[in-house]
Amino acid sequence: DFAAAALEESLDALKVANMVWHLCEIYFVGREGAVAAHVMAWLTEHFELPPAALLTDPATGAPTEPEPSSPAFWDAMFRLAAHGQMEAAADLMHTHPALTGDAAAPADRLLRLLSTYPAFAPAAGTPEPEYVAAWTEWSEEAAATRRSGAVREHLGDGADAVLALLAGDFEAL
Repeated sequence: DFAAAALEESLDALKVANMVWHLCEIYFVGREGAVAAHVMAWLTEHFELPPAALLTDPATGAPTEPEPSSPAFWDAMFRLAAHGQMEAAADLMHTHPALTGDAAAPADRLLRLLSTYPAFAPAAGTPEPEYVAAWTEWSEEAAATRRSGAVREHLGDGADAVLALLAGDFEAL
């Protein structure tokens, strides 16, 4: 039916416009310090994906558990972090051999930062000022970790990119 198809097309256009408007609000309407969390909430709201869907090979779409020595490992960590899937990211990080050996301290620090990332849950009634205070404290610790250079030195650029994303670094976003 032509009317139903036209209505469906209009509805799809409105959904896309709403999604773009929401993203513009996040980036251009004062979100002090909490931009990363708002982007994660936006991704989850508009593109909700279970962790298993984020752990797929982008080229083939096949499920994968990337090897820690592979660049795909940090790509998967980045996707999980961008979607706010911290528990899944921490689970994946637990497979990294750096948790034992010379790089144990920086790997453990990254794992702890993933595990303590403050969750932004407006639907659950978390007041934004309370979240911003928790996120500010967390991001200061993440920034200090990045400045030390230990995570990048021992785990590579991928690990640093995950921290940059979570800390709201605009270049990472």
